[in-house]
Amino acid sequence: MLISIVTSLLTLIVAGRYVLPLLEVRNRRFQAKMQAREKFQADLLTVLSSVTHLLVVVVPPEATDSVRAPLREERVRRRGQLDEVRRPTGGQLPWSSTSP
Repeated sequence: MLISIVTSLLTLIVAGRYVLPLLEVRNRRFQAKMQAREKFQADLLTVLSSVTHLLVVVVPPEATDSVRAPLREERVRRRGQLDEVRRPTGGQLPWSSTSP
């Protein structure tokens, strides 16, 4: 009985001292990768919706200024969204690393 108690305590100490910190670091890396993927997906949806909107909505030349102004403002806003999403990310995608 004493041996099982000592073995149990040693296992608990080793796990708490060495294994749990490694699991915490791994968990942080995994969370960072998942957040980067979610941001990439959101940015991709922004690009798709903005480009689709820019392709579909065309400012007709025969339209009046009261119609052209809001359409142009919307086009400028959508282009701003595209510029914001296309900022450089440093060259490497966060989830494509080869580290464990």
